Amino acid sequence: MRRAARWFSVAVCIASWASAGCGGALRVGQPAPDFELAALDGTTVRLSDLEGEPVFLDFWATWCGPCRATLPETQKLHDEFAAAGLRVFAVHSGPDEPRGPPMRPFLETRGLSLTVLLDDDEAVSQQYGVRYIPTFILLDADHTVPLLSPGYTLQLPAEIRKELQAM
Repeated sequence: MRRAARWFSVAVCIASWASAGCGGALRVGQPAPDFELAALDGTTVRLSDLEGEPVFLDFWATWCGPCRATLPETQKLHDEFAAAGLRVFAVHSGPDEPRGPPMRPFLETRGLSLTVLLDDDEAVSQQYGVRYIPTFILLDADHTVPLLSPGYTLQLPAEIRKELQAM
């Protein structure tokens, strides 16, 4: 009986932790923490340098099938809203190798021109509470989170466009 009670306590703790998210997990309505990441093109992107600009972050990896399937949607968002000031970044979580195909050829063969940020040590992914990929985070011009989606749904592009049009 004591063993069952102990396992129940462990299960309750795990469930509570999971429902609350990771320790510092970003939530809708909260300001996004600053970050600095190297881009695939050799530049550095710092969120605080983008003050006053809305930002869309797509956390992904080359080895992730759903991520590969949704990157064209992220490219469409970039193409549609870049002229209006939206900054779109594909944040590659984890090292490029050995689990995924080399990144440059992967992007080129798919005709993707997104700015790719390299979160090799997954520090920003952890800072933002990303537990699943793909994860999509929209930040308004004040870098507060109006939309956060762990995973992709068919309704997500419409939800993102609705939020962007409301900004």
